[in-house]
Amino acid sequence: MDARLDGQGVPDVLSRQLDPLAADLLEVAAAVYAVDRSVVRPRYAGFERGENWARQIDLTIPVRCRERWESVRTDLAELLAWLTDDEWSVSFSESDRDRLTGGQGYLVSTLPDDIEPVLFSGGLDSSAGLALRLGGPPLLPVSVRTNNDMAGVQERVLSRLRGVSREVLPAASFRVNLTQSRTRAPGAKQENSQRSRGLLFLAAGIAVAITLGKGRLWFLENGIGAINLPYLRSQVGSQATRSAHPRTVQAMARLAGTLTGQDFAVETPLLGLTKAEAVSAVPPEYEHAIACSVSCDTGFASRISGHPPCGTCTSCLLRRQAVTASRYPKLDEGKRFRRIPDRTTPELAAMLWQASRIESRLAEQDPWSGFVEEFPEIAGAAEFVPRDRLLRLFGAYVREWPKVLAPMDVPVGDWFSGQELAS
Repeated sequence: MDARLDGQGVPDVLSRQLDPLAADLLEVAAAVYAVDRSVVRPRYAGFERGENWARQIDLTIPVRCRERWESVRTDLAELLAWLTDDEWSVSFSESDRDRLTGGQGYLVSTLPDDIEPVLFSGGLDSSAGLALRLGGPPLLPVSVRTNNDMAGVQERVLSRLRGVSREVLPAASFRVNLTQSRTRAPGAKQENSQRSRGLLFLAAGIAVAITLGKGRLWFLENGIGAINLPYLRSQVGSQATRSAHPRTVQAMARLAGTLTGQDFAVETPLLGLTKAEAVSAVPPEYEHAIACSVSCDTGFASRISGHPPCGTCTSCLLRRQAVTASRYPKLDEGKRFRRIPDRTTPELAAMLWQASRIESRLAEQDPWSGFVEEFPEIAGAAEFVPRDRLLRLFGAYVREWPKVLAPMDVPVGDWFSGQELAS
């Protein structure tokens, strides 16, 4: 499997070619993503015991700035192991490529000096977060696109935001396509877990920031989604994706700082908020813009005309929960979904079971100890987010659920005792 990385339009937006180190970062992330999709994990038997998930991957990547990359080889391998649960052996060779894209140099930059690069996916979090950032310095959305439908959603959101504020500039968009390798057997399966996808997204934003000479990137993801506690006890390690986890974000910022020799920060202003709280904070004039966003694990990959969201994946369900509990409960009114969740939806049951366990633990005399006992993963998040903020965040999340259950004919008492809901 090969990853074709197309950033042809990015230099036109930035009025300059990508910095060689930034181009390396993008190509390293694209190579990792291609290998991650190519090497199929052992089948899923035994996952509840933590078996048959990890792979051993050896990867050599050509880079322009080989000495810099050799200095972070261990850090990169550790980050990849954290993201994917695999054992990575990464080495580098000299690249004979000059630029990531063709074209000639630029003599004049048309971008404001105070511009701020912001990661933008077209999902509800990044759309709401972008709206919340307006009113300050001009914003440069940075996106990664894998198909035309995703590009269309992103453009619709940005177009509506620009209709209200001129502070949103045209997006710097990278197109990534996976193509069958000539050495790979026809019909060979792809790995669908895609645990390195977040690396590619962050790499695109950091690459643009480096090229612009900026030491900061904005990453807009709510705290519940970023920390992403497992829904089921059978989920082990990175089977609950860590793409936006605070540890991932900090590791990427540290990697960028080591590569460039300068301090670099990835700001996460929504980390202390639930998705519903982030949506509720959006000013009314941007409601129509964030309504165009799409939150679905499979929507863009579906073969149904218009690629409607599935409605029952955990991303769709978290969006439904957030919208219903927000100040904009009719945000998705009229939006087409392939399926409507009900009490028989397995993904909904998993999410409710997780939320009910959180509620029960937070109601204990020592809520933090109970929380850690039930979800040991939260202790890792506490290295980056204070305990009191985590307790407030997950308490708010639990209290949002009852508003969602009534329309689906799911009795609140079937899942929640009401102790935390009443606090």
